[in-house]
This record gives sequence, structure tokens and C-alpha cells, in this order.
Amino acid sequence: NHVMETEGGHIKEFDDTIGAKRIHERHSSGSAYEILNDGTKVTRVKKDNYEIVSADEYCHIQGTARQTIDKGLRVKVNNSAQASNNYAIEVGAGANVTIEVQNGDINLISQLGDVNLKAGKNMNIDVAQALNIKVGGAITENAASKKESVTGEHEMNANLQDINGNTIELN
Repeated sequence: NHVMETEGGHIKEFDDTIGAKRIHERHSSGSAYEILNDGTKVTRVKKDNYEIVSADEYCHIQGTARQTIDKGLRVKVNNSAQASNNYAIEVGAGANVTIEVQNGDINLISQLGDVNLKAGKNMNIDVAQALNIKVGGAITENAASKKESVTGEHEMNANLQDINGNTIELN
């Protein structure tokens, strides 16, 4: 085991013990990294951590990735406001994407663009309370068929109602 410690308390250690080889480097503040015998690397940062990449970065994790963040997270994409710098999430076949909020809202906001939802099969909406829709323009519906069921009151108000169809059966 080869250990070097400076007067200021910095440590650099190389352990060549058979079956327990490791490298350990620690700053006097407690920030450190350690590489274990099996190749596991542990990094501990006691204050802020900055990583600056001047070109592209690629990360390939062949296992599962987990992150726990005790406070907030902000991801900013296209800070330079150049066209075609998009943010895309791609998920392979047979997997799902779940966004869960314990007690709060989910907000999708497009300041000057559209919000598009497309489902390859069904789109299901389950609302525990009210479904409120506010539209500044027109609502256009196209469907092969439409069925409405209301257990309470159903009210339609319009200056003009234009109904085109075949036979209307009133029960």
C-alpha cells in the first residue's frame, strides 16, 4: 500500500493488495474519488461540481441509471437560440414513459408554437374532478363515430346550431 499525504492533508493512495486493489485520492476538504478492485468508481464532491465540455459529449450506460436530486432540476436546451437544436426523448420498443408528480401540477407550455399529441392506438384520459377546456378559436372534431353519455345535465349553448345527418331519432 503506497500512501502519500501532504502537509495540507491531501492524500493519494495506491493499494496493490491482491483481491482488494484500489486507487484513492482525497482533497483535505473531503472531496475525493476512489476506484475499487472491480472497477467501480466512487466520486464524492463536498461542495459544487462543474463539468465543462467544449465540444460534444457522449454517454453510454449499459446498465440502469438512477439520479436522486434533493432540490430542483432545470435542463436548458438550445441556449444559443439556433434553429433545429431540439430536445428529443426516444424510448425503445416494449418500454413506457411515466411522469409522476406526488402533489403538484404538470405543465406543458409552448409560448409561440403548437402542442401536438399523437397516439398510435387509443388515447385515454381519466380525470378525477373537472375537465376544463378553453379554446380561443374553433374546435374541429373528426371521427368515424361518436357516442356521448352524461349522467347529469348536458347543456349546449350557441347562437346557431347546424346539425347535418340522416334520420334523427328522439326518445
